[in-house]
Amino acid sequence: MRSFSPRRGGVLVAWSAAVLLAALSGARADLAAVRQKLDSILDRPVFARGIHGCVVQTLDTGDRIYSRNPDLLLMTASNLKLITSAAALEILG
Repeated sequence: MRSFSPRRGGVLVAWSAAVLLAALSGARADLAAVRQKLDSILDRPVFARGIHGCVVQTLDTGDRIYSRNPDLLLMTASNLKLITSAAALEILG
């Protein structure tokens, strides 16, 4: 069994945000529920020792749906995974 690491946690957050937003694409869902779900993920004890930031925006209007520490300058990790995930969502739906 593999242990849970902050790096895997970041991937979990990215995938969770992508899945939640994909569910929103068909209809206007309760954004408060999406924000609450993202907060519940980011508030897990595994993230307590790390520093993280997150911004989720709509593709069509650029409206900010969610943000946590949006102005915090961080060294980004796994950008290629995010691009690959976005491409997979675009192609596979």
